[in-house]
Amino acid sequence: MSDIKRLINNLTSEYEVVKMRSILYGLLEKIEILTMKVDEKQNSKDIENNQIEESIGLKEKIDDKSKIDEYFPKTGYKRKSIHSKTSCPNEAMKEKKDTSEFSKIPNHQSQDKLTQLHETKTIDPFANPVTQQKPVSPLKQRRLRNLTFASRDELSSGVPTRVTISSYTRNTNELRQPTSFHLMEDIKLTYNDTFFTSLMTKHFQTLQYWTGFNHIQIIYDSNKNKFTRHSVQKRLYEKKNIMGLIITDDDAVFGSFHHNTFPKKPKKAFVTVKDPDMFVFSLENRNRLAGPTRWLIKQDSPGVDWSISFYSDKEKDPSFYNVYQCFTLRPPLNQHNSSLNPEFKFEYENAIDVSAFTGNKENFAVKRLFFLQWYQ
Repeated sequence: MSDIKRLINNLTSEYEVVKMRSILYGLLEKIEILTMKVDEKQNSKDIENNQIEESIGLKEKIDDKSKIDEYFPKTGYKRKSIHSKTSCPNEAMKEKKDTSEFSKIPNHQSQDKLTQLHETKTIDPFANPVTQQKPVSPLKQRRLRNLTFASRDELSSGVPTRVTISSYTRNTNELRQPTSFHLMEDIKLTYNDTFFTSLMTKHFQTLQYWTGFNHIQIIYDSNKNKFTRHSVQKRLYEKKNIMGLIITDDDAVFGSFHHNTFPKKPKKAFVTVKDPDMFVFSLENRNRLAGPTRWLIKQDSPGVDWSISFYSDKEKDPSFYNVYQCFTLRPPLNQHNSSLNPEFKFEYENAIDVSAFTGNKENFAVKRLFFLQWYQ
């Protein structure tokens, strides 16, 4: 059973596979419950068989210690037989005869009872149990409530709505057909990068669901542009529908999406962006989460007005891509200078511990950084 669970956890995190994974977990839990019931049934059979054997004298049960002392005296004496010789041979013969007559009838009855026990109906592992099921095992509570997917209405209207996996009907046979898009061909033709193409092929549909857009344009790549605040921010000024993608040195993939237009180059220390529609997300995290997950900013959080900060070039602190109470990047590339904010779980809806992004709360190293602009 543990091998099956491990194989399920190693599945990819695409939407259809995530839904399949949740269904498989449900089936595994049902099999575990039925297996426990079969074991309990078998134990009850063994207990009843023992009681039958005791009632017909097949098992000798001596509870009184005085009887044990009577038949087995202290050391030094020869032990007497439990059925000691009597002074009257006739009484002994009579007792032997009664015992033989007694053993005939109950033995026949016991065989009938044992036959009835073995003739019980076989449990169908695929049938719905009649009795009330036991409380749900922790296996079912895998933090699936944080997953967000798109419905068919989202795909047709282009307006994202929040649909959580907890409200998704587990028994449905509906399979959402993937929408057609030409982005993959564009990427392969205009952006010849195996890693990015593989990443988008795997997660593009999920990002479509979340953003409500169909196409992207790469406006920054740390493999081609400098990993500095100036180099990053100058490509983001006065743009909207911006998504950042962070890839760490242990291959975690996460980032944020900002719907509103970014400001011009700041003349003072820093400027912030008001954006009630922003969210952060995690795409790959070594199965720390059940699948691709996003968290919306709470509408009563100060983060609505401070979703992301842009610093002036005069600022001595080299940090950039500072997403409110979530993460901050600092150069140089490939060094553990970037950090996560432990206040994350208080400022975002259904948020969990910030260590889910990278596996711990320590600083992390950025292996690669992308900024994408989404459009219809």
